[in-house]
Amino acid sequence: GYRATDLELLAEFGTCTPDGAVLLRRDVERIRREVTRLLARLDRLAGTAVILRGETLVSVFRVTRAQRRKMLEVVA
Repeated sequence: GYRATDLELLAEFGTCTPDGAVLLRRDVERIRREVTRLLARLDRLAGTAVILRGETLVSVFRVTRAQRRKMLEVVA
C-alpha cells in the first residue's frame, strides 16, 4: 500500500490536476535535476563555516581540521 509520506510526495511533486495530482516521469526527471544541482552545491560548500552573531553575518570561510574540531566541540 501507500504510506502517508508517499502521499505527501505525490502532492508536493506531482502535476496538479482538477482531481488531485499525478506524478509523471517528467516530474521525476525535473526533481532529479534539481537534487543533482543541490548535491553539487553542497559538495562545493562542504568544509565551509558561517559565523553569525544573532542574525548578522560575520564571516564565511573554509575551516581547517583544527578549526572544525574546535567549532564542533562547542556544540557537543
